[in-house]
Amino acid sequence: MLPKIGLLVWVGFCCLGFLGYSESQARVDLLTCSIRPEFEKYPCGKQRVTGVFSVEAPIELVGAAPLSLTSVMDISGSMSGEKLELLQKTNQFLVDKLGETNDFNYLGLVTYSSSALERIPLRKVVKSGISTSKRIIGATRAQGGTDLSGGLFRGIEQQERGPVGKAVQAVFLFTDGVQNRGITDPVELVAELRKMLDDTTSPIAVYTFGFGETLDRDLLLDIADAGQGLSYLISKEEDVPVKFGDALGGLLSTVAIDLEFVFKPLNGAEIVEITAGGRPQKNVTGGIHLDVGDLFIEERRDILITMDIPDGCTSVPMLEIEGSFVNALNFEKEEKKEALLVKREAKVKIDEEAFDPVVETTKVRKVAGDGIDEAQDKSTVGDQDGAVTAIATARAEVNVSPVREDPTVKAILTDLQTIKGLLEDLSLSDVERNATIQNIEDAIVKQRTADGTTATGKDLITKAKETTSAAAAEEVLEGTRFEKPPAPPPPPPPSPPPPPPPPPPPPPPLPPVKPIFDGFYDPEVAELSDKAANISLQLNLLVEPPPEVPPSVALVFVVDSSDSMTKESLKIVETLSTSLMEFVFDQPGSNESAFAMVTHGGGVNVVLELENFDKDSAKNMATELGGLKFEGKGNVLDGIAEAAEILNKDAAARRKAIVAVTASKVPSKNLKKSLKAASNAVMDGDAPISVFPVVLDFANVDLDELKSLSTGTGSFPIFAESVEEIDESFQEMKESFTLVGGQNVIITVTPGKGVKVNKISGGEAKEPNADGAIEVLMPDVLYSDWRQLRFDVEVPPGTGNITLLSADLKYFDVAEFRTGEKGPMEQLGIRSTPDILEERKEVRTDTEGKLREAQELLESEDSPAAVVAIAEAIAIVNVTIGDDPVIQQLLAELEEVKRLLEEAIAAKKGSTAAKKNPAVALEKVIELQKEAAPREIVTPPPPPPPARLVEPVVIIPAASVKPRPIQPKLEFELVPDTRDLSHLEQDVSVLLKIRAPENPGVPIDGDVVILLDTSAGLSEKNFELGKNLISELLLGLSKRKGRRGVEILTYSEDVRSILVDEDLSPDSVSTAINIVQGLTTGGKSDLLKGLAEGVRTAGSEVKGTRKLLQDAVEKSHRSVLWWVVGSAPDAGEQNPELIFNSTMATRAGSNVTVFPFVLGVDDTELDITLVDALTLETNGVQYFIDTQESIKLAVEETPRWFDTTFAQNLRLVFSPKSVASISDVSGPMFVRKAVNGKHLMFGSDIAYGEEYTVVVTLTLRSGIGTRKFLEVAGTYDIRSQEVVEPMFFVGKRALQRTVRERGRIRGKTGELMGDARDRLVENNPGVSVVVVARAEAVVNVSPAKDDEVIQSILGEIVDIKGLLEDAVENEDSDPQKLLKVSNAMGDFKEKVAADQKKSEDPVIAAQTVATPESSDEDPAVNRTRIGITLKPEFEEYESTDETMRATLVLEAPEKSAAAHPVSVTLVLDASEGMTQELMQLARDVSNELIKGLHVSDVPASVGLVAYGGNSTVVEAMTDLTDGSVEDLAQALAGVSPSGRSEIFDGITLGLKQQARVVGKQQRAVIVLSGTKPSEEGTEEVILREIERFRSGPQSPITVISYAVGFEGPDVPLMEAMADSAGGVIYFLESDDDVSFTVGDTLAGLTEAAVRELDLEFLPSSDVSLVEIENHRGSITKLVGGWTIKIADVFFGEKRSLIITLNIASVRGASQVMRVNAKYFDLEAFDRFVEQPIPLTVDKVAVEVMTERNRVRTDAADSVDSAATHVAEDEVPEAEAVIEGAMESVDESPYQDDVVVSETKDELKGVLEMLEQPITPQTFNRLSSLTESLREPANRLIAEAMAKNTTTGDVSDGPEDSGSDGEDPKKPDAGFAAIPRLWGLVAVGCLIIMFS
Repeated sequence: MLPKIGLLVWVGFCCLGFLGYSESQARVDLLTCSIRPEFEKYPCGKQRVTGVFSVEAPIELVGAAPLSLTSVMDISGSMSGEKLELLQKTNQFLVDKLGETNDFNYLGLVTYSSSALERIPLRKVVKSGISTSKRIIGATRAQGGTDLSGGLFRGIEQQERGPVGKAVQAVFLFTDGVQNRGITDPVELVAELRKMLDDTTSPIAVYTFGFGETLDRDLLLDIADAGQGLSYLISKEEDVPVKFGDALGGLLSTVAIDLEFVFKPLNGAEIVEITAGGRPQKNVTGGIHLDVGDLFIEERRDILITMDIPDGCTSVPMLEIEGSFVNALNFEKEEKKEALLVKREAKVKIDEEAFDPVVETTKVRKVAGDGIDEAQDKSTVGDQDGAVTAIATARAEVNVSPVREDPTVKAILTDLQTIKGLLEDLSLSDVERNATIQNIEDAIVKQRTADGTTATGKDLITKAKETTSAAAAEEVLEGTRFEKPPAPPPPPPPSPPPPPPPPPPPPPPLPPVKPIFDGFYDPEVAELSDKAANISLQLNLLVEPPPEVPPSVALVFVVDSSDSMTKESLKIVETLSTSLMEFVFDQPGSNESAFAMVTHGGGVNVVLELENFDKDSAKNMATELGGLKFEGKGNVLDGIAEAAEILNKDAAARRKAIVAVTASKVPSKNLKKSLKAASNAVMDGDAPISVFPVVLDFANVDLDELKSLSTGTGSFPIFAESVEEIDESFQEMKESFTLVGGQNVIITVTPGKGVKVNKISGGEAKEPNADGAIEVLMPDVLYSDWRQLRFDVEVPPGTGNITLLSADLKYFDVAEFRTGEKGPMEQLGIRSTPDILEERKEVRTDTEGKLREAQELLESEDSPAAVVAIAEAIAIVNVTIGDDPVIQQLLAELEEVKRLLEEAIAAKKGSTAAKKNPAVALEKVIELQKEAAPREIVTPPPPPPPARLVEPVVIIPAASVKPRPIQPKLEFELVPDTRDLSHLEQDVSVLLKIRAPENPGVPIDGDVVILLDTSAGLSEKNFELGKNLISELLLGLSKRKGRRGVEILTYSEDVRSILVDEDLSPDSVSTAINIVQGLTTGGKSDLLKGLAEGVRTAGSEVKGTRKLLQDAVEKSHRSVLWWVVGSAPDAGEQNPELIFNSTMATRAGSNVTVFPFVLGVDDTELDITLVDALTLETNGVQYFIDTQESIKLAVEETPRWFDTTFAQNLRLVFSPKSVASISDVSGPMFVRKAVNGKHLMFGSDIAYGEEYTVVVTLTLRSGIGTRKFLEVAGTYDIRSQEVVEPMFFVGKRALQRTVRERGRIRGKTGELMGDARDRLVENNPGVSVVVVARAEAVVNVSPAKDDEVIQSILGEIVDIKGLLEDAVENEDSDPQKLLKVSNAMGDFKEKVAADQKKSEDPVIAAQTVATPESSDEDPAVNRTRIGITLKPEFEEYESTDETMRATLVLEAPEKSAAAHPVSVTLVLDASEGMTQELMQLARDVSNELIKGLHVSDVPASVGLVAYGGNSTVVEAMTDLTDGSVEDLAQALAGVSPSGRSEIFDGITLGLKQQARVVGKQQRAVIVLSGTKPSEEGTEEVILREIERFRSGPQSPITVISYAVGFEGPDVPLMEAMADSAGGVIYFLESDDDVSFTVGDTLAGLTEAAVRELDLEFLPSSDVSLVEIENHRGSITKLVGGWTIKIADVFFGEKRSLIITLNIASVRGASQVMRVNAKYFDLEAFDRFVEQPIPLTVDKVAVEVMTERNRVRTDAADSVDSAATHVAEDEVPEAEAVIEGAMESVDESPYQDDVVVSETKDELKGVLEMLEQPITPQTFNRLSSLTESLREPANRLIAEAMAKNTTTGDVSDGPEDSGSDGEDPKKPDAGFAAIPRLWGLVAVGCLIIMFS
């Protein structure tokens, strides 16, 4: 960053012409360097030492460096007018002054708009060329776009051709907009700039000047940062001369260029950290290199160094600093050297008070800088409260620094307070706020700023303080300071004494106070009918931010000096007095604040009169407090009255307050009198007085009186019986002092004519006066506050506009110290007739869908389609009532959105620039439409708990509940996938690993609430199923370990609790079952009431009869609701959506899991979507109960949930930091993108032993250094809510060339280390030593050898070299040592290879699920991934035809890219039924599959699960390498059969393992089973589990079944699994089957183009499907259509499906069927949904078809006869035959029929052919035509319309039916389509014809 030297400094150097310059100028030692430790002496032993290295530039110079400057001016169209004129004048002035000062400055000019142009070449500014340069500058005109990159690069190129090494070189870049030409991507632009500047011969500084609000502020900051310059924001035109002059002044005062230092630790010391304001630093040999940049006159740099020094007791140098820079006066390189001596003595102790002030001040800079960084990070993600807290924390830490009195630290405190105000000021733009904060941070941390008006900036520029005003800068621009100073004038002669001054004129009237309030109404309804109505209005009062300088304070401290005071009370008073003194001192106007002290005890005494605060005030206060004698009775009210009298006499404009301390009771006889006197004194003054009573003894003070007194004065009492309490309460008092903006606030509310105000909330309302006006009193208001008043009003009937309310505001303005007013603030009501209101409602309803559609299209970046949707909405509005102003306003808003959209489209094409964001405008229209309509309550509040109709049976267990031991927690680990982060923009993936602990085997407690539907809507069968289900569930619960609390509720119209059991046991379960079996049905079903009470009860909301469960609930680990339901609601709320919303509202705050059991799936009318939603949102599982077998399955699964679930409701927040943004978050949970770039992840239940991996893909913008890129935090539930402590991904970024060098080093050293290992194996250890030495030399000669990563590689090589030399140092080498060396070499080779793989191929888990966008300009965008063509056998059928056939052709593309990685889990049957023979067969297949995947060209990973008596994960997912293939083979060999065949558990583990695989990978589970499941009914639950895990946006999980053996496996189950998951089944009976099955499986995994192709055949209502042949998939036949699921379609495969339909009922031309297609494309890795593909036919009447056949048969006979005549050379006879045929055609009654007309045209063509000379070709044509005419008529139509065959690309426009949109059935459209030539007929046929 570059300069902040003020204008006076610049002025001094503007006189360069008088200073002179010579390239042989004498060498001057410019810089002063020093280094100092924090303490003078340190004790012996290991110590941490902090020191500061300072480098300072001189205050004065005897010369100045020449300047080479290129001005790069933005002359785009937006710069026209005053902005361009000002820039022209500024640059012309620059030419003038540089030419007048001397002849060794250089100036060039580049302008840019749509392109860049060098207007003035870089040359010395001489007087002869000044006029020409000014004329060129004045001729520039504003027009065109903004090629910012072109202009900037052209300016740098100009400087490269300039006086390199002979002048200070810089580029000034001016712009007012965002680049829209050249390089428009900011990251790419900055990267190119850095590359260009790195390649320059000498440093070139780049300064940026940005105008207005539309510019890219971050880009300008990055450009200036890359160019070692500063970025200036021009918020108003007056800023231009100030900031332009500021930058120029800095350049002209450059002292040192390219300043750099190397810090080298000595004598065993280690550098811990170097803090240098974020300046670039890197590790070099023996130390750390720091780039400081340029240094200007008067500047200094303080660099904070933290070191660890070793054990010892000698005073020796611990640090050496070597530096160099280019002297800006003579451009010679100079060097500097310093050392840090640490003095140590044996018995010395560190004196904490004897610190070095410079070190402490530098530490303060670091604290402030860290706080600002944290605040900016939080502000960037929208956490303004967190940002303010960060600044407040930093300021508090600085405030307790021992150097807080230092001017620099005071300036830092002021600037931190300024930043806090900026963050709280919502009126500022982000650009202006961020620019100011950045300038302040630069001033504090980098000790250089672009804004000298900040406190720290002024502190940096002591000499330029008074010249930073705009007026001073204007004076500079006028040139007055460039002139040679004139000789001092002679002293004037003595003058006679002046006459007496005239009397002062009367003071002018004070200007009106600018209101600190802004007010607006928020009505409940914006539109009213013509009838009377009761509505609510809300008046919102927004208070302005606080002034920059708060008002001074007049404070009276009233102290209790009575005998009620104790020693503890005195400590509190002393603490409070110290705090008050510090607070007053902290005020900016502290010298204008005043302080007084009054005591009460045995009377009232004024101890300190009211005097202005000074340095002795605190001392005087302490003296008076120390001399108090505590005696007599106290009366705090009299003390307050005396203090108020003092303040009322104070005429100064100060905030007045009393802090009154009391520990005594006011005597009762004086109470009323004293209270009245105090109240009158407080209220009688011209300005309000705030009274803060401080109560030290609650039992001995009249609290009510003090509360009333403080409340009446807009303050509050403070209660403190200890020092700690007074500290906490004092913070609130300080806020009141500093933040109160208005006091005595009175709002006068006047209702409109006929309007009645029924109620006012939010203030104290008085009775209405005679005019109906109501005064409302409000408490003091704070700056930046928001107050609300709510009015319930009654509006009279009528039409037209009516004033509802008018409000006037009056208050005391604390800052201005006088009364302020605001008003009147009116709210109008629009009253209309019911017809107009209804019309508006219909318009909003009709347009809402189109607006939402447009919004979604905009989000998917489909702007053309969004324009169409908006146009349709406009059309809807245009047909409504034309003169209604509300509808007309909506129409105007829609037209504006449409215009903005069209502008945005044009901008995207590059023809113009979009000025506004159409998405924002559209959102505004939608929100306005919402506000205009009456508000409706979408979600009803949860119903109150119903009265219990029957007291439940309560079972009390004999044994007490034993608490379980404390559970372990989830483990989280955040791991980046690569160490190599370059400075360029890049994507990097971070893996978040989540691990649950293993099941400890300890019983888990839990409570279950069972909710049973007992309404009359249940059938007898279903109700019996429900009772039996509950009985079985209770039995199952009673047998499990751990306490089980149970409550059973029933519901119909009401809810009843029928049983409460704290701990269900085998002894008590029979009672519960008897109660359940005795239940009967009756009444209607109020589902919402039942669910609400069930969830509320399960959520531990203990009420009424559940008191016995209270202890159990508090100790429970699980809360579950088992909901047994079989009927739809027919009472209460019946809308499923509202039932769901209300139930979830009741559940809020608890982690209740809902398990629905739906009775009688086929005969229930219950909305299953409600069941699905509740199951999903509460992480439950649903069951469908219709048989005893389904009950058995549910009973086995459900209670097990208690024992397997570890944690619930995992919620994670991923927050990007610094220069990072999140591209994608992938994992086995739901992800939602939130505001500010954050991503939220919601997890389901996590089982014991499970491990999840979440992949976060970050996009890092360009940058360098160590930064935080990602923060992860969250919560989850075990027994209570657990907090996931924040985790950070911190990365260190290096230059791209360094990253490339790392790759080269890894590759070369890995190769050499492998060679060295081979030599060692060959028993050549001596050669091996040489090879390792070569590897070491490769690193040592690297240009990036100082890089820490390369250094770590070097360290490993050196270690291996040491081991090797140790092993071979004797003639007889040690074999054990050599083996250790060999293993180390192998590990090294694998490690560097793995690191490089991560660097080159990072895990990118971003995944897009979308349909390709359509584009009018690029038809290829609409191309389908798989070709789908549908065409009928004929286009026309007779009206009597009953069936038709069609062909659907599927054609996959050829393979164009490598397939995505494959992830496979092998699920192996290891039950006791697997013989050794079967087991070996399964192992063989598994090994062959693993080997085949390994050798394929597809990256693969494999996991292994085995199931038997105990299902387990044998191997986690492992990338296939040579080593891992061997490991998997060994793992397979170790699996041995045992236990029952629990296939469900095995498949579930396999599915879970694949569900955790993220990113673009094909996922498959291969099940190898040779036994039948141990339990019946397994198929249904397995298929449901498969479907559950396959849902989601990632690639579908394919299940492939291997039936091992002949009789053992359950073949139907394995077929069903494969069919449900897009897989196949293989039968494995012997070794002969292995090769084929494995080959086919591998082909499916690596060669499939499309997976899970679903074809939906939907016939029209009058058509039915008969058959679909050759589909090779699974078919589902439903009433509305058929669905075919095809597992895979391979690359290059073509498949044809034959479809037969019944079309008996079809009449005329119509669409008989459409086909929908969706699939997962494995090449694009997207889910695709094709547009519907229609099938259309035409049925023609029998009479027409008969006539067609007659005409064509007659014509065929005639043509055949004519051919015979021609063969006999009888051409006239042939013509006569054809003419007769044409006459026959003319007699047909169907002349307009396409076939008849076509036939006539063909006969006409024959006549024309016969008029030509007869050739052999004539016979060919006649023969072909004869055969064509004998074809059936519908064949002709099929050929005529072949060009219109329907494919996957379907359009409704005319383009689909012909090139010109014409009907293909018209005569002029069909003839050309019929094939005329069949080719040459065989020569033999011709011979026969002639014979």
